[in-house]
Amino acid sequence: MYDGYLNVISIDDAKIYLRIDDTQNIDDKQIGQFIKGACMLVERYTNHILYARDKVYKMVDGKVRVYDFPINTDVDTLTLVKHYCYTLYTEFVSKGTVNGCCADDLTLNIGYVNADEVPPALIDAIYQIIDQMYYQHQEGKKSTQEISELSYLILDEWKRFIL
Repeated sequence: MYDGYLNVISIDDAKIYLRIDDTQNIDDKQIGQFIKGACMLVERYTNHILYARDKVYKMVDGKVRVYDFPINTDVDTLTLVKHYCYTLYTEFVSKGTVNGCCADDLTLNIGYVNADEVPPALIDAIYQIIDQMYYQHQEGKKSTQEISELSYLILDEWKRFIL
């Protein structure tokens, strides 16, 4: 489902942005799907996770780099790994065997706890993407077109992983 994303942008807020009469409910399910799609695109592109959730990271050779942001888990309380914070990622390194255990997987709580913590620029980009998806759909076009250059300009400022 897309409930977590609806805490970031509600269907009613999207309808206001799209200038859709709030009594028109026929497109609500589709608008909800567009919200989910736009939010997922922003998360994949920027590594800013828009709502809090647990995620399991696989340790490879005893370490993992986490580009997702923000990390809510109190990393100082983790017993099997130590961490190093860098500008664009946090690296977790296994401490080896502790009490007969070693870290193969690392579960962290990541994402913005409150929707009002999400940077306004990311919200603006999500609205622009929803607008593009909705009106392409209304015109009978497939949503295969890339997002707008303006959206990319906004998202590039928040990108945490750069190749």
